[in-house]
Amino acid sequence: MLALPTVLQMIWGKPKLVIAVSDREVTAGKVLQVELFNPPIQNKLLRWLGVKRMTAGDVMGSFKIQEHGSRRVIFPGEVPEIITHNGTGGHQRISLAASFFPATFGVVLSLYEDKKAYVFEEQETILPPGKYCVCIHFMMEGEPIETERTFVVTKAHPFAYWE
Repeated sequence: MLALPTVLQMIWGKPKLVIAVSDREVTAGKVLQVELFNPPIQNKLLRWLGVKRMTAGDVMGSFKIQEHGSRRVIFPGEVPEIITHNGTGGHQRISLAASFFPATFGVVLSLYEDKKAYVFEEQETILPPGKYCVCIHFMMEGEPIETERTFVVTKAHPFAYWE
């Protein structure tokens, strides 16, 4: 009977990375950002049995931006600084504890005064109006996790938004 909680912990307590997108208002505009969660265990029975979500160790991410239809690469890729909300600055490799608070990194910065959208990491590549696909790639303890999201850049306010 003592081994049962250990087996449950090994199966249901593993890190579970969830990728989402959001936008965040900043002083001069808006940032389209990627969020990474390692949500805590929510099942009441598993919590009662003492199963806890383990910390996701050695997490690293990258992204590239492509035109939506043609898949032509606009921004070839970047290993961004991931902000973990633990009181320190951004890092390219993180450990992500079980929490409803996400780790984040910026993809697009739209500046209201400039009326333009830029790639967040470098702020030199201007994104002309159009539909784009951001390819998001994470590695967690050597295991790849990939997804894609679509965003639109416009000539009018808000200049960039997730679709």
